[in-house]
Amino acid sequence: MPQSIIMRSRSEAAVESGKGFVSSTGPHTNTAGGDMRFAKFGTGSSKVIRITKLIFSSDSSARWRVTQAPTTTADGTAQTIKNRRMGKGQTNEAVLYYGPTVTAEGDLIYDFWVNPATPVILDLSRSPWVLDPGNSILFTYSSGATNNGSMGIEWDEEPR
Repeated sequence: MPQSIIMRSRSEAAVESGKGFVSSTGPHTNTAGGDMRFAKFGTGSSKVIRITKLIFSSDSSARWRVTQAPTTTADGTAQTIKNRRMGKGQTNEAVLYYGPTVTAEGDLIYDFWVNPATPVILDLSRSPWVLDPGNSILFTYSSGATNNGSMGIEWDEEPR
């Protein structure tokens, strides 16, 4: 009798082993209008990070940009991180920061607009963005003054 083989994605395997994480900035107001260096996502020194999902939203029309290898002088405020395996997860190495101090944005990866109350969800599970240890990406939010934006991120971690 043939045996059945269960195929799992890399992300499912990471969650099962407690190596999958999620974080969100919650809504923040762009009080000055224009470009706001919204968040920085940085890796640690020993794990490869596979970004599997990004979610962006705004209460007005807004432009989001994602850049790699930004130069920062301060990371900002670390956001709460939860393991996607409830109860038996491992400790994360990567961190999402809100409000970094940026001197150079780095190289553009992605540039798009979000309409009010219509989030953009980038499902990267089949083709994740991979960050090697010691790397980071920056999320920039641009809107009129006093508009709110938020973002969420899901990722997996594994030793290099």
